[in-house]
Amino acid sequence: MYGLYSISMVKTRFLILLILLGNSIAKGQFSMNEFLSDARNDVRLYENKIKSEFLEEKRYRSPILHRVEFLARTNDFNITQDDFRLRFNPTNPWEISANKKYYSLEKNSLIIDYQYALNKAIYKRYNQLISFFQLSDEILFKQKEIILQRDQLKILEAALGNSDFEITEYIKEKENLLNLSLDLNNLNHSKQKVEHEIKTSFRFSGNIESSIYNQLISYEQIKNIVELKSVISDTANNIHIENLNRQITLGEQRIVIEKAEGRRNIGYIQAEYDRLRGDDFDNHFGVQIGVRIPLTNADKPDLNRRKLNLMEDKADVVREKTALEIQCELLKLDLEFLFSQNQLITGEISNDNLLKLLNQNQNIKPEDLLEAQKSILKMKKYEKLIQWDIYKSFIDYLYYSGKLIDIPLKNYLSENLEEI
Repeated sequence: MYGLYSISMVKTRFLILLILLGNSIAKGQFSMNEFLSDARNDVRLYENKIKSEFLEEKRYRSPILHRVEFLARTNDFNITQDDFRLRFNPTNPWEISANKKYYSLEKNSLIIDYQYALNKAIYKRYNQLISFFQLSDEILFKQKEIILQRDQLKILEAALGNSDFEITEYIKEKENLLNLSLDLNNLNHSKQKVEHEIKTSFRFSGNIESSIYNQLISYEQIKNIVELKSVISDTANNIHIENLNRQITLGEQRIVIEKAEGRRNIGYIQAEYDRLRGDDFDNHFGVQIGVRIPLTNADKPDLNRRKLNLMEDKADVVREKTALEIQCELLKLDLEFLFSQNQLITGEISNDNLLKLLNQNQNIKPEDLLEAQKSILKMKKYEKLIQWDIYKSFIDYLYYSGKLIDIPLKNYLSENLEEI
């Protein structure tokens, strides 16, 4: 018996070890899809989670009776009670109805709140990815610039002692090398900070560097997606607008509740027993009904102030809608501009035969060849920076139009647009 139990324990431990190793291997390689999908676990959504759990356990149900009173009376300080009364104060039915409706609105509101928080969380992660890989590219280009700058210094040092040696130019180029090294150090620092943010939020400890450059979405795909999503108005069902509207809807319903609560005491039903009233047993019992006639609500001035605030909130929705429309149109214009810039720079690079011609010329000066290399490197760097600007503007457009969280959720940086 003991042997079978030991074997079972060994198998269990072995399975647990395999699972842990599997998780470790899975976390060993960075995945854009997993990182973006993990936005569902972002701390921004924690508040929504605990509110949802609370509403599942607690409902906004007003009690049928909001107060029960028991009264007793005695005459002439006699210990014996002569009169007993039991009074029931029912809750205003309009208050019960208003709270029930508010509960329903609150549950629907949390769905919108979740989508709004998810939109922000995913948007932040897209920006972290773009920043990280852009910084990686900038570091590579900066390292190449430093190599060329050192070659520049070597050419100048080779002329040391010659009559045409210019010490001023040499000092200037030394300063340029120092500035490039400082820029490289600053880029590495910025990349480390972004990397720390990614690893902390994703609980990832491996290497983020990956061969994503062959998996990125193409410019043609971006154009098609923007064109397709622009068919529907950028402010229709926009999560930014819906988030503002949900707050107004809840505010309006809170006013309804407070208005009903201001007239909570609608009256009472009272059962009584008076020992000294009448001779027969039935004569001692009685029932009273009282109805309160509200002339005005004591909280009316405050409610009117609240209504004015809601009017301002509704005006804010109109302003926000206009601002989002403008923002989305500007981002689409930015994308058109960046595509044209990319076309120009790509055409210039592909048609540039300068370096080839210089290499064929046996009499080319080293400094001229170096300048040609610098020029080509500068164009390639500009091309790469335009690429990341395009991705930024594309993600910005999806975020502000509220289409970043269209169902099903997709990785909009991937050429396959995988679901996440």
